[in-house]
Amino acid sequence: MNGTVLDQSSLRRSAQIIPVVRGLLAESTGDEDVPYKPVTLKSLTSKEAIDFAGSAKNADAKKYPAPLVKGQKSPLFLDTADFTVEPDSLRKQLNDVISAYSQQYNFKPEIVCLRKLGVLYVEREDNNAEMPLCKKVALITGAAGAIGYGVCRGLL
Repeated sequence: MNGTVLDQSSLRRSAQIIPVVRGLLAESTGDEDVPYKPVTLKSLTSKEAIDFAGSAKNADAKKYPAPLVKGQKSPLFLDTADFTVEPDSLRKQLNDVISAYSQQYNFKPEIVCLRKLGVLYVEREDNNAEMPLCKKVALITGAAGAIGYGVCRGLL
């Protein structure tokens, strides 16, 4: 979270909400080995982003918080959502809202505005042929030694 202005309570709430939203935005692949396409969410928690996320009326604003750009796809504003409910209730609530958005627009939201918490946005995969391991996770054991260190530097 870049330039966050959230207090500890809001950070804890965000930590509960973000994985749920990420899971609900994932698209099925039809492959049982890799059941969902990866979704990378970035968050904006600056004062401007939190103010923007506060009301759906801001979708008509000329200025979106950086790095978002006003585009063709409308943000999903969760300005009436109750983020204090139990996890199962929260998941159902978010699922209902995301499903309604998807039915209305025929696609899942790429920008999700969370009242008092900021903005989540989907970062699109960069199919960069020069960096085939871009956005992948590597676990290297023995990285404190010279060989492990060299492997780490090579992957970076």
